[in-house]
Amino acid sequence: MPFNRSTDDPWSAIEGRYDKALLTNQTTTSNVVGDVPGTSFNVEANQSYSFEFVLFTGCSGTGGIKFALNLPAGATFRASAHGMAALATAITSAIMNVINTLTSIVFNNANLQTGWVRITGTVVNGANAGVAQLRFASGTNGQTSTIYANSTPHAVKL
Repeated sequence: MPFNRSTDDPWSAIEGRYDKALLTNQTTTSNVVGDVPGTSFNVEANQSYSFEFVLFTGCSGTGGIKFALNLPAGATFRASAHGMAALATAITSAIMNVINTLTSIVFNNANLQTGWVRITGTVVNGANAGVAQLRFASGTNGQTSTIYANSTPHAVKL
């Protein structure tokens, strides 16, 4: 039976693997970090995961978008984020390794341009099972930052 991305539990499709495309656009106008609905995955105690977020992004101004990853207490991670900068032909990157801390670099800070960001990394979880949650914020408060439908989170238990 084929996997239905809108109704099936993404963890049940393939044991230990999470794949699901966002069905709707996700937006924020706040420069305070908040969850990106549809981009979380469960992390078991004392397990490791590889993850990738392939995101199509936009911003209503030149403030851009920042990203963070939230994890259970005791977890560690290291990730790299690469994506469009202020020009459609320019790429910027950031290292992410502090839980729930926004990137210092802004992505897609080109007014009204559709861009992309790819975040890849590894989580090593401690004794506390929980959820890994991608988070985001507008680089400038009041500007609309968007992660478009069909962006894809992926995670694999190692």
